[in-house]
Amino acid sequence: MTNLAELVEGCNVKQRRYKLKNDIRRAKKYREIIRYLEEIPIIKSYNNKIERLYYLNTHFNKKHEQEIIGLRKNIAALETVDPVSFYKSTLQELALLEEYIKKYYITINIILRKELLDHGIPNIYVFQGVLDKDNDLKLYRNIVSPNSVKTELDDEDIGLYPAHDIESQRDYRKFYNRLSFRYMEGLTRDYSFDLEGKNIKNVKVLKRKTQ
Repeated sequence: MTNLAELVEGCNVKQRRYKLKNDIRRAKKYREIIRYLEEIPIIKSYNNKIERLYYLNTHFNKKHEQEIIGLRKNIAALETVDPVSFYKSTLQELALLEEYIKKYYITINIILRKELLDHGIPNIYVFQGVLDKDNDLKLYRNIVSPNSVKTELDDEDIGLYPAHDIESQRDYRKFYNRLSFRYMEGLTRDYSFDLEGKNIKNVKVLKRKTQ
């Protein structure tokens, strides 16, 4: 679908996905380096001073003023030492990478989803549990628009159900979030609202007219 393709391209999903694997790999490497550095005594001392300063600032008392001043001076001096300087710059690089990685998911989950609401949404609904057992009242959320809900599916609707029993509402929300993201990510690859070809797992697909 040309319109969907243009919409996806306009959200820069492909460009962000192209960088994603490399960013995840680099972030993993940085975390390994950070874990190693945190075993070095001078960095342990640095982190202890940082934590103490944070505690004193969030539980401020005038009697701590001199200690706070001393800690700030010690921390500033430590940050000029090579191992601590390298540790701090590695933390900053990791934070930057994590921000890039986060933007990929935000682009799909928020920016693209918002664009799709104006484009049109599919008649695919995710089962979210029983609201009223006595009346067999169920809840369904649209796979693209979580605020579009139904208590009963229409004939043309497709219902997605967990392959295994779910007990809690929290787990139903997790089921929706995971399934919806996979569907949305698949849409950015095939430019289609169709379920076919989407990477959705542990799901039962039922059409209303066959129930």
